[in-house]
Amino acid sequence: MQKLFDHTVQLTAVSELPVVFNSFERADYAIVATIVTSTRNIGLLGRKSAGVTGPQQLLGKRIGVIIGSSSHYFLDAYLLFHGIDPKQVQVVGLQSENMGAAIEGKQVDALAGYSRHTGPAAKALGADAVALENPRIYTDSYNLIVDRRTLLEREDDIVRILRALQRAQRFIAEQPQRAKEIMIARTGLDPAFVDSIFPGFNFRLTLDQSLVSTMEGEARWALREGHVPAHRQMPNYLDYVDAAPLLKAVPKALPR
Repeated sequence: MQKLFDHTVQLTAVSELPVVFNSFERADYAIVATIVTSTRNIGLLGRKSAGVTGPQQLLGKRIGVIIGSSSHYFLDAYLLFHGIDPKQVQVVGLQSENMGAAIEGKQVDALAGYSRHTGPAAKALGADAVALENPRIYTDSYNLIVDRRTLLEREDDIVRILRALQRAQRFIAEQPQRAKEIMIARTGLDPAFVDSIFPGFNFRLTLDQSLVSTMEGEARWALREGHVPAHRQMPNYLDYVDAAPLLKAVPKALPR
């Protein structure tokens, strides 16, 4: 999103949390579509040797997380869902590239992370790894963000991009194996790992009310936890969604 603000790019695809954080400072951008969602992209991985075998065993444990990320928000929601005060665990801030090494090196007892972190870490831990139950309390979304000047001056091009994304999503639905092969070739990810995570992603262009509700919840969390200045007012997230291009590109993508 910083590249968007620097005018290095005119569109970007991000999860909804950066949209929330930046909304307390500016309003010169808009979500024009959610392009993929997942209820399983973020999860909790524990070490059995640290005594972590279920949610209640997280009490007092060191949990690695990328501070201020969607996985951090998920961790708070997960703990509260299971009746655990987030202050009753030790949150350890980690960089993305250090997530796996931290749990393998026993610097943390559990990880709250994206599948790209927890998957390889689980493989490295082997029998010592335990994937904690995921009650699907949070839907992770990736959204196409456009600066408002581009939206005003080049809406027709945005519509074309959305139509291209729809064709790509149709390809994924019709030829999933070929889509996975392309993903593996582009990213270098382990084929078995790709096979395991692929069913958890819903590749569909949409704009749902649930997106606004999620951002409102994240905004309250950001204010409560001090990730944004406490004196700021919570924005109206309907103002950060522009459905006009999607309505032109794929009318059936919008719920009636």
